[in-house]
Amino acid sequence: MNVKNYLNRIGIFDMPAPDRASLARLTRAHLESVPFENLDFYEFGKEISLDPERLYEKLVQRRRGGICFELNGLFAALLEKLGYDLYLVGARIQWMYDRIRPLSHQGIVVCLPDGRYYCDVGFGGPGPKGVLSLDETGPQTVCGEEFLVKRSVQGGYCRRKEERWEQACAETFRICRKRKGDWQEVIVFDDMPMSTEDFRVLCYYYTHSRESKFMGERVVNLCLPYGSLALTGNTLTERQKSRTETGETLVLKTEFHQESDIRRVLEERFGIRLESCNGGQRRLPPEKGEKTG
Repeated sequence: MNVKNYLNRIGIFDMPAPDRASLARLTRAHLESVPFENLDFYEFGKEISLDPERLYEKLVQRRRGGICFELNGLFAALLEKLGYDLYLVGARIQWMYDRIRPLSHQGIVVCLPDGRYYCDVGFGGPGPKGVLSLDETGPQTVCGEEFLVKRSVQGGYCRRKEERWEQACAETFRICRKRKGDWQEVIVFDDMPMSTEDFRVLCYYYTHSRESKFMGERVVNLCLPYGSLALTGNTLTERQKSRTETGETLVLKTEFHQESDIRRVLEERFGIRLESCNGGQRRLPPEKGEKTG
């Protein structure tokens, strides 16, 4: 990995120190530069690799985006190169759901001298556009949005310490965002370190299963300085948050019907250049018992 080229990819041209301020800056810059997108496996049926060299070639050299396992995986590798101490965690996306959701997401916990912090460049949307302290008990404001981290002890696991195994309790963190005056859960995860190998099965499932929402339609998201940009199917949605005291959000929607328009939007608004595009009509794997040919 060429650290300088990676930093330049996200618009940073100095060498950040491994501290909280730089972590927040790196996270925000990444969210505004590298889109979340499922084009490789949805449009073209390509396999997704979590190998760091392959990820670097895709995200940095070809200036593409990826899904959470790709984005947070490579970002974690960058942070380690910059001197951060961190580990990966498996998370559940609970936003707008009342029932418990399956593990479907990868997040990053960074350990700094003053505590642990959660950062995430693979979600966007209602997630934090910066870093959240996992040790603070009160509300935290990140890029104008209020968040609250709730902690609880749930279950336990065994860990190896020196030459013996010991029982450890796993904390559960619930990242909540204020919505219409109430705290709504966004991301839930247990404080249990996971490796890239643990995420390979999840990545395979969400890039192959008919039940995966990412196999149902084209999804491309990018954070903006004052809003967000999303291409879902053939619809482009731009959210522009007012910088006035009202904080109102202007929502603009545009429908596209031509492949050439889709490719133009991908290049001009998301910075994604594709050699070819089949109009988002990816053929899903046949259902069990379904005849093919």
